[in-house]
Amino acid sequence: REAYAGPASLSTAQESQATVLMHCRAARLQPPGNFMSESETGQVFQIIDARGRHPPEPMMRALEALELLPRGQKLVMLTHCESRPLFRILRHNGFDYRCKFISEGYFEVVMWHAADTLATSAGLE
Repeated sequence: REAYAGPASLSTAQESQATVLMHCRAARLQPPGNFMSESETGQVFQIIDARGRHPPEPMMRALEALELLPRGQKLVMLTHCESRPLFRILRHNGFDYRCKFISEGYFEVVMWHAADTLATSAGLE
């Protein structure tokens, strides 16, 4: 895949963003496994399209964004492979996640504060 090169490839970026949003909406409508429902998450804080990026860039971008992630919101990252080292870091630092393979050939990783899931299931929020 071509990397986003700025305004010159705006139509490609817009198309990519539309695809990302379509998958996010689909995920909220039919949440698999431990995925948080729309009422639990509020909204998507940021979408990171890291497809085609080489390690450790996708993980570093996700960790930087997680430092700013507000409670009750989620971070979505698209990547060409599962980032198992990231998953261990997430669990160790109080985040939960769901990783799902998308049929177009990439993974969608949704991340959120684990405390959001606990508070919602306990009826505290």
